[in-house]
Amino acid sequence: MNLKEIISITGKPGLYKVIAQATRGFIVESIDEKKSRTSISSNHQVAMLSEITIYSIDEESIMLADIFLNLKKIDEEGTLPQLNADARYLQEMLAKVAPTYDTERVYNSDIKKLLKWYNILEAANLLIEETQEVESTDAQIEVKVAESIEEPLISELEESKEEEMNTENTESTENEPESDDPEEDTKTAKVTE
Repeated sequence: MNLKEIISITGKPGLYKVIAQATRGFIVESIDEKKSRTSISSNHQVAMLSEITIYSIDEESIMLADIFLNLKKIDEEGTLPQLNADARYLQEMLAKVAPTYDTERVYNSDIKKLLKWYNILEAANLLIEETQEVESTDAQIEVKVAESIEEPLISELEESKEEEMNTENTESTENEPESDDPEEDTKTAKVTE
């Protein structure tokens, strides 16, 4: 899931994708069926979804992307609550996807906003797990690397085996026992000269 280009603009409903940079701001496109484009100035307060975290009782905050992935699992089970669900039910749902979230600093309006954003991203089919993308890309890279390395490695192995065999043959002829017959020694000496 790539949330780096997805932003939330304070005072504007929904989520937006950054299309281009203008002279005094950005051009954004809404992530909905309309796909309407608008420009925003540098005066607007903008939050990138990849940078948003949820308060946690631990020292580390919980990344929004992790919560969206866990929400997707609940959605696949069919137990994702509606936006108008009871506050207690929404809190229980968030406790399932982010067990360490801070119940005192995360309000029901925040949970509803999370669900709203999740529904927008899911409708736009933007909740594809990065691990699946990375695994498939890594597998393709491994195959390409293996193919490019395999042939040279095989030829290197064959060459090293040939060298070893040649070395063993020369060592075995050098290490042959000398005979007691002096005539044979002179014959081999003449042949080697």
